[in-house]
Amino acid sequence: MKRLIIVFLFIAQCFMIKAQDLFKMGLDQFQKGEYAIADSMLSLYMMQFPNDRNGIYNHAVTKLYREDTCSFCNEMFFLRELYLDKDAGNLYSKFCIASDTVFYDGNYVRSTNRKSRFMEIIESPKDTNYKTAYIHDKRNKNNTTQICYADLNRTKSSNIVAVYRLYEDSSKVFFFTQTPPSFPGGNDAESEFRKNNPDIQKAKAELNLSKFTANIEYIVDKTGNIRDVKLVSTKYEIENTEVLMKYINSIISSMPKQIPAKFRDENVDYLSNDFISFW
Repeated sequence: MKRLIIVFLFIAQCFMIKAQDLFKMGLDQFQKGEYAIADSMLSLYMMQFPNDRNGIYNHAVTKLYREDTCSFCNEMFFLRELYLDKDAGNLYSKFCIASDTVFYDGNYVRSTNRKSRFMEIIESPKDTNYKTAYIHDKRNKNNTTQICYADLNRTKSSNIVAVYRLYEDSSKVFFFTQTPPSFPGGNDAESEFRKNNPDIQKAKAELNLSKFTANIEYIVDKTGNIRDVKLVSTKYEIENTEVLMKYINSIISSMPKQIPAKFRDENVDYLSNDFISFW
């Protein structure tokens, strides 16, 4: 109990301390082995500077020392994917995943020949029920779309043409292909659909929304139908997220059937990241 009171007092005092001092004091507490206090200070610092790479990195390492491997891996993955941070990538590979490489010939059949056209880097993240696979085309060099730190040398001379999640039931959900799903009629048709959707105006009135954006994700399946709609984040907090989700589901369900994503000329399930503006 005494320990909790000390941590609480540190947190209360932190609200009156400048952000730069919070960061330095957090590092000092880390060096002293006071990981709970360091975590609290760095967390407050991250509230003010959520995209500071150095802050994210040190906050993640503090989480690891507190045996919160899941938070550590999430933050290192964020640094690796968004900022292409090599140190974060190496730590993510060391503590968070096991990886393997599969090679394919020109017909996308598994091969033992390392000169095959395609290769697949398969990562198995801890604390998840899926694997992440990056498919490289080695003949399309110097056009890399994403970087996978599980195999740095090869990604420098290849192009990632697809990324998918492989679930325990063997189902695949892509979240990058060169042919993603699209709205029938193109971008202009989609803009017109959203502009004239009555549920957007109803949600604004009922929830008193102003210049509000909801970030969402959903799966566009092989037939073009949309399922598994989830609310990821919002521009600012609102009291009734259930009502907001009711409107979001109504808006998304009223969308026409999508043109499915394709990989190697076959329709695939695709995880789409989207947003709805209640402006």
